[in-house]
Amino acid sequence: GIRFDNTPSTNDTSKIIYCVLKSAKAPGGTEIDGGALYLNNYHKLQVSSSTFYNCKADNSYDHPSLGGKGGAVAVLNSTIKISESTFYKCNGNSQGGAIYSSYSSCELKSLRITNCTSIHKGGGIAAEYSSLILEDSYIKRDPLDLHNQEVLKGEVLISSHV
Repeated sequence: GIRFDNTPSTNDTSKIIYCVLKSAKAPGGTEIDGGALYLNNYHKLQVSSSTFYNCKADNSYDHPSLGGKGGAVAVLNSTIKISESTFYKCNGNSQGGAIYSSYSSCELKSLRITNCTSIHKGGGIAAEYSSLILEDSYIKRDPLDLHNQEVLKGEVLISSHV
């Protein structure tokens, strides 16, 4: 995946537009979050008209007790704007099948999140201690997918405590 880790604030805004991020996976080891995109202390990212397909933050092999957060996108102490984008079959093993946010600001508009899963919390989106704007978006799982009924754990989780 693409990692913005303590990127200097003097840099210009980064933009991901009309991209397909397919089968991206968090690298593992100590980098277990954010299958396609990982932001840590970065405040200038805009994503639009993009597709995230089959992305994973699944660290069950390296550290089964930890899992991974944000199958497609993990946002920590950061700011992100995502619009007119699709998330399909993404998995955040621990939290946030599509998107995980912690101590961050997320503006999410016109998203389509379908069949994303998480074992613990937020099959679609998990946000803790974050400012979250979710507007004109669709979050759904396949009701006929009986195999994944136990791992969906709800489409959205917003929490003010850990």
